[in-house]
Amino acid sequence: MILIIGDSWGIGEWPQRYSGPKSFLHGGICQYLSENSLETINLSRPGASNIEIASRLEHFFDSGTNKCFKNPLTDRPGQGVFVFQTEWYRDFSPINTANEYEADFMGKVDPGMPHRYAHRFYHALRDIAQKYQVRINLIGGCSDIIGLDDFEDQFPGVHVVCQSFTNLCVHDEHRVDRIYLGGSAQAAEMIKKRRNDVEMMEFLDQMINETFDRKKLWEQHPQWFWPDGLHANRQGHRKLLDFLVSQEHIR
Repeated sequence: MILIIGDSWGIGEWPQRYSGPKSFLHGGICQYLSENSLETINLSRPGASNIEIASRLEHFFDSGTNKCFKNPLTDRPGQGVFVFQTEWYRDFSPINTANEYEADFMGKVDPGMPHRYAHRFYHALRDIAQKYQVRINLIGGCSDIIGLDDFEDQFPGVHVVCQSFTNLCVHDEHRVDRIYLGGSAQAAEMIKKRRNDVEMMEFLDQMINETFDRKKLWEQHPQWFWPDGLHANRQGHRKLLDFLVSQEHIR
């Protein structure tokens, strides 16, 4: 049994924005696995934050729902949980009004927050892996995963199986030199109007540039990210699955 959880990147291929069907077009690696008679559960939710993903995963195991698995999840490759990491700033969601957004985001954000929030996510996954004795396989989806060399020493039970889904599609290599953690260019522009210290301005400019660079990369490679230009399509998910199989992360 394989369990997949993440945000919209864990669901599959999405339709073109503002036109066409409103539902997703293909179930991604979950659909491919099911078509190959592998039992798969997908708990991904569009717009989910990393902290929500970890919480939903813990609730799944804590509720006893995992008893539907025919075989216990173990630390051996080929089965377990596959988690798609999303952008760090979503941990401030849900944001319902402009005032709440300013209070919850603008007043707290600082240059070190992306790394702190990513590591908070990794710690949460580590705790789940150890508590329930499950193998958690981490995939850099909407954002890339920080560090690889000693990752599994810091977060035992959590295995980085794909540092960057985007880089795998575009460059045939899952590892990256320049890590994209994600950000909101719109939010950064808003914050710049309220903050004026030099370090903060540099951080916000970097967030804006990285956000546009990543979106441009997706747009430049429609073979992997068309039709909506914001998610990997079925070809991208096929490439991810083939990679995971080749590395024996899925059998």
